[in-house]
Amino acid sequence: MKKIIFLIVILVVILSGCSDLKTPGEAIKPPKNNMAAIISQDGNLPLWVIRSNGERFFDTGFISNDKIVTLVYKDGGIYLRTYKKSEMIKEKFLGTKADYRILDRALDRFVVKKGETEITLYDDKLNTILNFDVDVQKDAYQKNVLDAILSPDGNVLVISNVHYKDNYPVNGEFILFNKGKIVKKIDKVIPQLANFSDDSSKFLFVDLNSENKANNTFLYNREGNLIKGMKMPIYSSTMRENLNITKVSAALSGDGNAILFSNYYGDGLYIEKLNENKIKIPMATERFYTNKNATKFVIGNYGVSKIYDGYGKLLDYIVVNYGLINDVHFEGNNTFFAVNGTTVPNSKSKDYIGVMDESGNMVWTAKVYDTVAMIRFSPDGKRIMAQSSRFISVYDYHNGKVDVIPRPINGKYPESIWKKLLNEDIDAENAFIFTDELGNIYAAKNRTLTKATKNGNKFWVVDTSKPIKFFALSQNGEMIALAVEGDNGSEIIVYNKSGMVISHKYIRNGHQITSIAVSPDGKYFSYAVSTPENEEYGSFIDLFNDKGYMIWEQKIKSIHVYKLDINKNVVTACFNDGKFSGYLALDFSGKMLYNKDMKNNMPFIKSSRNGQIFFIRSLDDEFAFYNREGMPLSESYTNKGIIQDVLMSEDGKIAVLISYSEDYKKYDITFFNNFKAIKNITSDWGITKAVMTPDGKYVVILSREYSNIMNNANKLTMYDSEGNTLYTYYHKSGIYDISITDDGTNLYLYCADGYVYRYRNK
Repeated sequence: MKKIIFLIVILVVILSGCSDLKTPGEAIKPPKNNMAAIISQDGNLPLWVIRSNGERFFDTGFISNDKIVTLVYKDGGIYLRTYKKSEMIKEKFLGTKADYRILDRALDRFVVKKGETEITLYDDKLNTILNFDVDVQKDAYQKNVLDAILSPDGNVLVISNVHYKDNYPVNGEFILFNKGKIVKKIDKVIPQLANFSDDSSKFLFVDLNSENKANNTFLYNREGNLIKGMKMPIYSSTMRENLNITKVSAALSGDGNAILFSNYYGDGLYIEKLNENKIKIPMATERFYTNKNATKFVIGNYGVSKIYDGYGKLLDYIVVNYGLINDVHFEGNNTFFAVNGTTVPNSKSKDYIGVMDESGNMVWTAKVYDTVAMIRFSPDGKRIMAQSSRFISVYDYHNGKVDVIPRPINGKYPESIWKKLLNEDIDAENAFIFTDELGNIYAAKNRTLTKATKNGNKFWVVDTSKPIKFFALSQNGEMIALAVEGDNGSEIIVYNKSGMVISHKYIRNGHQITSIAVSPDGKYFSYAVSTPENEEYGSFIDLFNDKGYMIWEQKIKSIHVYKLDINKNVVTACFNDGKFSGYLALDFSGKMLYNKDMKNNMPFIKSSRNGQIFFIRSLDDEFAFYNREGMPLSESYTNKGIIQDVLMSEDGKIAVLISYSEDYKKYDITFFNNFKAIKNITSDWGITKAVMTPDGKYVVILSREYSNIMNNANKLTMYDSEGNTLYTYYHKSGIYDISITDDGTNLYLYCADGYVYRYRNK
């Protein structure tokens, strides 16, 4: 990690002058208006400041949450200082040559090297705990390079000494100290040190010596015993095996159970977990960060960082134009980025610092009046330090109140995050927006389908030959199905998560697609087609697997099938054409679970995502909840209106029924918990869309005062599972469609002005 820190310090200075730095996507930009007012707000002023009195600070770091160590240049000499908050603890004169560096830090301890000859371990009062002079062997070698890593408890120190000849590393050693005593020394290696585990029990290093043809990456315990040796691709397969092109990076996860490795000139980032298979991500990277158990990691350059899960699936990426990401901190399920930026495009200086979360929200900013060389999170991640040559400031950006999960509060509006034009065609009669379980966005309008990250950065765009009529998405994002329709017929196009077509069905001219669906796991899709010329059967439903092979076909007398749905091992549908009406449910083998023909012209069936619970409206306006075997789970309820939709949690125990009167003047929202009706809400606004999180905790209703979508009377209401109103928000433009992420954090609107809006529920 200290190598990463050193690279960042150097490259911050270099890249801050790159006026033509290009980054993908639309930038997440800091607040520009009234920055003076922002800095004066509570939480934006430093907890404490260490100001220069003519000296210059040039290497600084936390050694606890309220202690700092720094190197200082003053009066022609180099000094070492420690501070507790803004009060100096101790100062020590080191020498006159500016060849000192702080290599690593732990709790109240830190390591300083003098040139390439001496390593010293200090405590916070600048007492020397260990001093080690290195044999540089000037007669045999051109030069040597020292490095060191320190365990988090401050008791274990590893020193590497690499010898160079003709500017290439050719030999070296590593030395392990435990409580001041040498417990392990290995010669004839070229060690590149990585880091310790959080509990100080393990450490990782890479041997760059090409003569060692077996393992080259080693995990040791603090006593010097080898735990595991691994073979990593140190050399690129496209380049010669010589040391002048060797450039690797490695890290050990905080729990000590995962190793991350990358060859900068190679073809991937490797993740090897103890007792698991190695994972390869096809992206070489210069730096990366991982959370404690390697279930999430961040890679990338200084204005762009990509976020992956522990199995290499890309979750999102963060883009910062006019700024650099200096540090990363993981907390719970969120990731925080320390941003060193400017509000002035192409400026060589930086005039603000900030903290951004992984959703792209700038959760905190502060004005600065000097070029900041580095920004670092404190060990607990709740504070942030900014160091320039003239000051060191520490801020409590966290305040213990950073809102990283949705906490809706009655009477509060959702927080507007961004709006983006994901589809250049702003003229359309309809549009769709969906999100998968990772928070990726899928927006469809007219003839274009776009997949984007939760920050609105596009993954891919596909165009269709006909306008999009229906859209269906699996919960995991593995399958997307479109029904497209034009004057010359209809088609079903099915895509995988990468936007590649995996199935394409052409519907006979004169037949009409009336509904489509995909399963939550993305392994099945289905569609219903009206065949009005058939005297015996007016429609059919086909079920296919993800290879496009038909599993079964079900013929239906009615010419209109609607509310087609697929859940775990069950397909449900309603049908009604004024002559024939009813509902049905079949499993994936074609076995009929429910099949009801009835004269009632308002049938309805819906299953839970786990396929175990069914909401069924049958005769005499009665409805109830049933299990898969047909046994009732609730009393019978009566509803005289027309059922528009039923939302159900994954287990079916939370449900919301939306219905309206025959004259369209009254809309009812009924909440159910454990199959019992607990609350009913009546509105005279027309409900156009309702969405629910899979756990049933949050429900968002989109309603309009008038039927014309262009009218500005569009209302968003968020409820909890018991029907309590969390907020009501009136959006300024007409809304085609809405979608909520699985965790309830983000709400997306596809609006008539052509933009996709993202709001954060809080």
